[in-house]
Amino acid sequence: MPRISEANLEEHRRNTMNALLDCAEHIVKTQGNNALTPAAVSQGAGIARNSIYRYVDNMDDLRHKLLQRHLPDWRKALEDGLAGVSDPVEIIAIWVRINLEQTSIHGHGWMMKLHPTGGAAARKPKPDAKTDVSNDGSEDKPDFHATIAMPVARAWRQLCPHSPRVGATITRGLVSSGMRLLESAHDDAQARAIITQVEQAARAMAQSMREDDDAADGTGRITSM
Repeated sequence: MPRISEANLEEHRRNTMNALLDCAEHIVKTQGNNALTPAAVSQGAGIARNSIYRYVDNMDDLRHKLLQRHLPDWRKALEDGLAGVSDPVEIIAIWVRINLEQTSIHGHGWMMKLHPTGGAAARKPKPDAKTDVSNDGSEDKPDFHATIAMPVARAWRQLCPHSPRVGATITRGLVSSGMRLLESAHDDAQARAIITQVEQAARAMAQSMREDDDAADGTGRITSM
């Protein structure tokens, strides 16, 4: 039997991992988050069900790796869009716009809905570490949603230091509402119009919540605006 070189083995591992990720992405896009099961991945990727766990701990780990696959592009879009912007109100408004553009215009909306299920399939124990070939360092990588939210969280701490969580929660609600509106958009023009309107709403909301120097009394309550 011919000996498999280390280079060929590494290529095989990468190809198999990519096949798992491609399959997982297709399942989530077409059937939803809960449809991502070991059986579905095994059938779609053409890999034995037990072999999946040589590459991922469980289905939630596969979800995590799938998000990490797209994190660099999403993060770059935010970094490029926010470059040179210092006003927290503008950061919040632009952050909303970029996230809606990523979810709609660029077709990444499914990622915002991807989350752990904690089901039985997600708790599948990992085989002995000797057989594991999935360690890509993802445990050390930042969480997708936390990384995406970082700029707006900082902006709200600057804009409304006594109650930043309120503004951040409302901002996430605007993005979620915008995503639902975008799902019914008939074309790119309508999608762009929706994004512009939600961006304007975010800007107005952030401006209205800006704390003046004497806007809070030190207890977390806004006393004047």
